Amino acid sequence: MSTVEDAVKGIVWFLIGGVIIGGALYFYLLLGSIELVWSPYTCLTREYEQTMTLPQHSFRVIEESCSTIAKGPSEISVFAKRFDRAWGKTLLFKYERMNDGSADAEPVLSPGANGGVRISVKHVAEIVCLRWHWGGLEIEYDIGRVVDTEPWPPPECKDK
Repeated sequence: MSTVEDAVKGIVWFLIGGVIIGGALYFYLLLGSIELVWSPYTCLTREYEQTMTLPQHSFRVIEESCSTIAKGPSEISVFAKRFDRAWGKTLLFKYERMNDGSADAEPVLSPGANGGVRISVKHVAEIVCLRWHWGGLEIEYDIGRVVDTEPWPPPECKDK
């Protein structure tokens, strides 16, 4: 009879432990959803040090990774902002980088022809969107290799 009692006690303690561990996991994910702790649903954002300014304009490069499992591909965005405007930045170019850790997937910003901007990148997995003109600037692209070319041409970036 003691073996049955021991088995029941073991099952009860197993269930209590499962409830405690499940509650702790639920609480951790709840804190992660409001970004108080890291969770699989947290996006990691990194701003590149490489920025560029032209008369009346500034440009920033931001990488965002929202991978839910392991380390997946991240998206790199190039934003522009006019100095004389109070409102925020405008998305010029967004692409998914290769997941090989190569520096070839990082964009290089430089002055373009006719006072515009030139965005160069050697290796891209997929282009999400791009703009050819913004705020009187012509935007030039020098993109080496694009792995996924569907759809082509890529869609125009939209204002939010």
